[in-house]
Amino acid sequence: MKRRSRNVYRERYQDYSRRVRERPEFADASSRVIDMAIAIMLFKELINQDERARILSQSDQVQEWRETLAQSEFLDQSSEYLTRVEVEAEQLMNSFEREKASQLEV
Repeated sequence: MKRRSRNVYRERYQDYSRRVRERPEFADASSRVIDMAIAIMLFKELINQDERARILSQSDQVQEWRETLAQSEFLDQSSEYLTRVEVEAEQLMNSFEREKASQLEV
């Protein structure tokens, strides 16, 4: 990814991160929890998978790995992490939706 477009996605990631961290329940949250919250926001905003991946690839955790790991290890670890974050965020979001739907049926 070109440096300029990476900067645009980093700015978008930081904007989402700021919005998440403004909520008191996320004030001391781990990077992983923040990334899951951002993934949920991206799902809700109907951001497509490619765009979600570009935004989430700018997370603080991924950036740390980019700076400290060998290229092949970085690619493996960050890919696995981003996939796991998206899957878990989608499962959590679906769980919330099912819970909300069941409450409406009562």
